Amino acid sequence: MKHNSYSCCSVTRTVAAIIKAQKIVAGRHSETSCRTSIAALRGDYQHRQGNTTIPFMLYCKDGQRFCGNGIKEKEGRFVCFTSCIFKAVSLSPDHSCAVLELLIQHESPSCHSSSHSYTASGTCMTVDLSCFCSIRCLGTTTPRKTW
Repeated sequence: MKHNSYSCCSVTRTVAAIIKAQKIVAGRHSETSCRTSIAALRGDYQHRQGNTTIPFMLYCKDGQRFCGNGIKEKEGRFVCFTSCIFKAVSLSPDHSCAVLELLIQHESPSCHSSSHSYTASGTCMTVDLSCFCSIRCLGTTTPRKTW
């Protein structure tokens, strides 16, 4: 997949818009695209869910999905995990880098639902946004507290 500056800037603009929308709702308690997820989080649609987060996936210039690795201490042991789903936490002043939190995905307990729930891992990483050519936003959610 050939890199172009437009897709890099589009990823950066989208991450910035996600962070802005998440900050707006921080004080408040079908087909999905980044634009519809941002609008839903802001409450621009009638079906407000009261969610706080737009989880997303990033894709590298070679078309491969980007995944992050983390380590958490749980019950006195270190547990390694991998996640390809992120929450945008902050942007560098020049918008070239972003701090992302790794989200842990869980299947919905309802057999009639295709939705997923997430747990905040509390594990963050800083990424260079110029390394990515595309972003895929998922439906808005409120992650469970850190495990």
